Amino acid sequence: MIGKRQKLPKVTDLFKTMPNKRVKPSEENKAEEFQAKSIRIVPHQEGQWATFVYIKPPSEFCSKLIKTQQTILLPLLSENFPELSYDFSEADSLHISLSRTLYLKHYQLESFKANLQKQISNIERMAEIITKKLVFLVNQEKTKIFIGLEATTESTYLLELSNACDRAISDELKGLPEPELAKILFFKEPTFHFTLVSVNFVDPEEKEQITQLCDRLKKSLASVKIKERSFQLSDEKVRLKMGDQIYQL
Repeated sequence: MIGKRQKLPKVTDLFKTMPNKRVKPSEENKAEEFQAKSIRIVPHQEGQWATFVYIKPPSEFCSKLIKTQQTILLPLLSENFPELSYDFSEADSLHISLSRTLYLKHYQLESFKANLQKQISNIERMAEIITKKLVFLVNQEKTKIFIGLEATTESTYLLELSNACDRAISDELKGLPEPELAKILFFKEPTFHFTLVSVNFVDPEEKEQITQLCDRLKKSLASVKIKERSFQLSDEKVRLKMGDQIYQL
């Protein structure tokens, strides 16, 4: 059975100015809750640290995206698909993923961080990131549909960053069989985006129907006009989360 629709959270602006060194977990616990909601593909093992790379946008930009969520997506989804269960992103959890989550041993953390910093050091960070189009994506496990806004640039900046992450991951996991490594590296043709709404599809016997549901959602929201918004990345940092530790790169 599909669960009951959850209430939309209040719009909050919980961003804080962060130092160039490690961010204290107490300052970022709420802002990083989005990762805790993910379905874990790799079984938990003692001593493994969940690790991933992402971009954190300015708080003002995030508040504007949440306004789109509240004023456009919420009313349409409530009216056309009241039977579905939703998780609505909060302003402080919005981000652009640059890697999938990988699981590292404690002794691998410093070498991976150093290599990642080296890989991205020559990439110019003066891109303008633009959102103007809704996207609909199904997760690998076919349990969720993500409705969000595509993040684009006039250059290949985001793809360059993602490729740099993949190179650092490949170096760290050298020796891993190719089929296993392919499951950890980022998508070959990624759609960079901000997730605004997650649609929960939890019936294990009906996973094949999730594509049909995604098409219905897309058709229902096809006429939605999205205001173009953008932010400059020059003053922002790429972030690395390793376990409960967050670093700016």
